[in-house]
Amino acid sequence: MTNPIRFALILSALGLAGCVDDTDMSSAAPDLVTRGEMPRFCRGAAAEEFSASPLDVITLPAEPDQGMYTVYGQIDDLFFTCTFSAEGRLVGVDRT
Repeated sequence: MTNPIRFALILSALGLAGCVDDTDMSSAAPDLVTRGEMPRFCRGAAAEEFSASPLDVITLPAEPDQGMYTVYGQIDDLFFTCTFSAEGRLVGVDRT
């Protein structure tokens, strides 16, 4: 005999499986990241910006810089910085 609660949970899960969120994410705010996540996030952004593999990107820990955060990085002989707002939003990726 099937447990009625388990059966109800399975039916609920199946019902939710068809739900789709069609919210337009193109205008959504960018991700906010913690200071500890900034180097990883910067690595991905720099890889995209400079057409490199994230495995080839080296980043240092985020440093406070005039009310914001800076992450220094390198891809081969290319040096760059990622700048983050105090809240953790990526502001830019720039060659140095």
